[in-house]
Amino acid sequence: MEQIKCLKCGAIDRYYTELKANNNVARCSECDAFIKNIPYNEPTFYFGKYKGKKVSEVEDMDYLKWVLAKTKQSASMRKAIQEQIDSFEFLAK
Repeated sequence: MEQIKCLKCGAIDRYYTELKANNNVARCSECDAFIKNIPYNEPTFYFGKYKGKKVSEVEDMDYLKWVLAKTKQSASMRKAIQEQIDSFEFLAK
């Protein structure tokens, strides 16, 4: 993973992000200086009956579980799907 360094104080990987428009803005935790924009794209299905839908918009629990079990997805997509499943299971309790 790429190191993120503050040009103002020199801190390495000491930052927090804020969502601004379509970017995560990285700001230094030490001096609060702007470091850089980090592109942000919310995980979106690129196939199937929910093609083009964001994972957070899909409420079909059986489909989400099927995608995790039967398809290959990137780590970020798998994480987003699992978080969506977990949120429904939490609400069901």
